Amino acid sequence: MFHRIPTLGLCFTLCALSMIGTTQGTYMPVHCCSGSTLYGSRCVCNPGYHPDSTHRCVEPCWNKCKANTVCNKNTFRCYCKPGCSGNPYSGCAPPLSKFQFARSSYSVSESAGVAKLQIDRISGVSGRVTLYWKSTAISAKLNSDYKGASGTITFESNEKWKSIQIPIVNDKFYENTETFKVTLTSASSGGQVGPRRETVVTIRDDDLPGKFQFARSSYVVNENVGSVKLQIDRISGSLNQVTLYWKSTGISATLNSDYKGASGSITFGVGEKWKSIVIPIVNNQFFENTETFKVTLTTASSGGLVGPRRETVVTIKDDDLPGKFQFARSSYVVNENVGSVKLQIDRISGSLNQVTLYWKSTGISATLNSDYKGASGSITFGVGEKWKSIIIPIVNNQVGLVRMFERICF
Repeated sequence: MFHRIPTLGLCFTLCALSMIGTTQGTYMPVHCCSGSTLYGSRCVCNPGYHPDSTHRCVEPCWNKCKANTVCNKNTFRCYCKPGCSGNPYSGCAPPLSKFQFARSSYSVSESAGVAKLQIDRISGVSGRVTLYWKSTAISAKLNSDYKGASGTITFESNEKWKSIQIPIVNDKFYENTETFKVTLTSASSGGQVGPRRETVVTIRDDDLPGKFQFARSSYVVNENVGSVKLQIDRISGSLNQVTLYWKSTGISATLNSDYKGASGSITFGVGEKWKSIVIPIVNNQFFENTETFKVTLTTASSGGLVGPRRETVVTIKDDDLPGKFQFARSSYVVNENVGSVKLQIDRISGSLNQVTLYWKSTGISATLNSDYKGASGSITFGVGEKWKSIIIPIVNNQVGLVRMFERICF
C-alpha cells in the first residue's frame, strides 16, 4: 500500500531545492525523498515504508534488524525468526542441528567386514557440524574383534544422514556372540547430540564349529564281535577343535556284564568330518537272550552343537547257542527179543550250555507196558556233547510198532 505524505514540513525543507512553485501558489515536488516515489503530484511512501512524525518515509524498524530476524511493522521492533536465538539487533543464531543414531542397536556377522552405524540429523539443516564419537568394549575386544576407539564425522549444510563405519575383525576362530557400544560424545558449534546418543553393536560369529550326531539310530552286533564302533558325523561347520561327551545306559543289557564304558568323550579336530566311539562287548560264553543298551551324546565344547540324532541303540545278539536237537533217524525196526531199542538224538548246531530234552511215547498199534515201556522221560546233553540216546525197553511177547516223539525245552 502506498502512503501519501505532505510536501511541506521537514521533507519540504530538506528537499526545498527540488520543489518548483506554481502560479497557483502551490508546490510540485520534482524529487521525492528517500523511501518515496512521485505519484501524480505527490510523493508516496514505497511499499514497506511508513511516514514518521517528521513526514519522512522510513522502514518500520529503521534497518536495525540483523541476520535471522523479522521486523514487526506494527510495533516497529525486531524479533528473532522462529527457532533462532540471540539479540535481533546484533543478529540471531540459527537453530542448532540435532544429531542421533538412527537405531539403538545393530547386529552384524563377523564376516561382514564393517558395521555401518547411521546418524540422522533430526532438526536444523544449515551449518557445517562435526560430531565426535568413541567406542567402548562390552564383551567384544578392541582390535581383536573390532577396530576404532574414537573418531569424527562431519555434516555439511542440508545433509540429513551419514554413517560411521566400524571395521569388524574376522578371526576364523569360533567365539560366542560379542558386543560393544559407540557413543556420540559431543558436537561442534551449531550442533548438539540428541537423546539416542548410544548404539550397541552385536557381532555374530559365523565360524561355526559344527553340529554332531550319530550316523545311525541303531546297531546290531554278535556277542563275540569284541566291540562295536558307533560313528558320529559332523553334519555342519568345520572350524575349531570340538570335544563331544557321551554316556551309555543299559536297557536290557548290563554294564560290565554285557558291555563296557559308562561314559567318555571324543574329540574332533579342525575339518574332521566323522569319528567313532568304540564300545567293548563282553563275550561271556553263556547263553542269553538278545540284549540292548543305548549311547547318548550329552554335550559339546567350543560352541559345538548336538544334532537331532543324539542317541543310538545297540542290540547284542548272543552267539552262545546251546544247539538244535533231533532224532538221528525217522524210524527204527527191532525184534521183540532185542530187549531195548536205542533212539539216537543228534545235536545239529551249537555246543554251549547244558541242555535237557523232554520226550514222550505214543502207541500206534503197540501198547504201552504190553509191548514197550516208558511213557515219557528226559535226557541231558552236557557242554560240547554232540549226540546221546534214549533207551526204550521192549517187552518180549509179540512184535509191535512204536513211534516216538520228542519235546525240547530251553
